[in-house]
Amino acid sequence: MLRAMASQGSAPAAPRSAEQRALARVGVARRLRRATLVVGLALLVVGYLRYGARWVPAGMDTVPAVPPGTFCVIAKQAGSVQVGSHVFVELPDGREVFSRVATRSGDEITILHPNPHTGWPDSRTLGPLPLSAVRGLVLGAFKPR
Repeated sequence: MLRAMASQGSAPAAPRSAEQRALARVGVARRLRRATLVVGLALLVVGYLRYGARWVPAGMDTVPAVPPGTFCVIAKQAGSVQVGSHVFVELPDGREVFSRVATRSGDEITILHPNPHTGWPDSRTLGPLPLSAVRGLVLGAFKPR
């Protein structure tokens, strides 16, 4: 009975020819390229949704350390905003201002410009702003030459 079961097992695979091995490698390479393309596109979509770039507008002298014309890489989500963070914030009148976070309390922030003589309003006149007003958290800034 054991001999009968042993004889019913699968036969050893026939050795593959060089042509069959080459075709198998081509198939693996093709699947790997497709998977890489799918992963790459997914990363681009996530990157586009989460990150962006902005320039500090001309005439915006709110933060002397980051002059107008500075290119900023930003995170679009405001969840990781901390005291001292540089942010682009939408003001109640719809304009955007570049400033620094002075305090954060739950879902509210106060912004204070390091340059108090600028013509742009901050929390000294506006009061606290909702965290949802943050349009971009600066991750990196590249000053103009």
